[in-house]
Parts: sequence; structure tokens; C-alpha cells
Amino acid sequence: MRADDPASARPEIAPALLQAHRLHRAACARGERTYVDPVTGFSVMTEVVHRRRGFCCGSACRHCPYDWQDVTDDRFDDADAARQRRREQLREIARLVADDDDAGRGLC
Repeated sequence: MRADDPASARPEIAPALLQAHRLHRAACARGERTYVDPVTGFSVMTEVVHRRRGFCCGSACRHCPYDWQDVTDDRFDDADAARQRRREQLREIARLVADDDDAGRGLC
């Protein structure tokens, strides 16, 4: 890929993260509050939980639907830069999962 190719600017998405987002989407479709991360085995809250809470808790949750609005520089050296990286990553994940059978639906 050439350096000026827009695809070269796309963030690299680890296969495990992409799988986690697919698991998340399936869990949301079933109305579940959590799913199990395929790498760590940890229980991860879905967007369903976050929307029921109604606000960003500031913990930089993986599926926060509030764009990490209450995440501060205490959590990251630069919360604004972390937010921007997350937005780019989520756009790329959405692009990658658009090829899935249930394309056209959001991540949750």
C-alpha cells in the first residue's frame, strides 16, 4: 500500500478484538448484559448495560456509547487523543463487520 493510500491510514484491528465486537453484537441482539471476552475470559459489559445506566462512568469501557465523555487525563496521558484513536478503531471495526451476514446493523 502506498503511504498516500487512505487504507494505509486505517488502524490495525487485532482479530481477537474483531471477534469480541462480533460477540458483543450478538449479545446485544439477545438483550444480554455481558459476554465473555475470547482472549481474557473476563466478563465484559455490553452497550445494553451502559445505555441503561444513562451516562459515561469515566472508566473507558470497551462498549461505552457515550464516546468516553467523562474519561479524564487521569486514565490516559491524553484522553482526547485516546478518544480519537477509539473513534478511528470503531469506524474500522464497523467497516470490517459490514461484510457479516447481518450487515447494516450497528455494533449493538
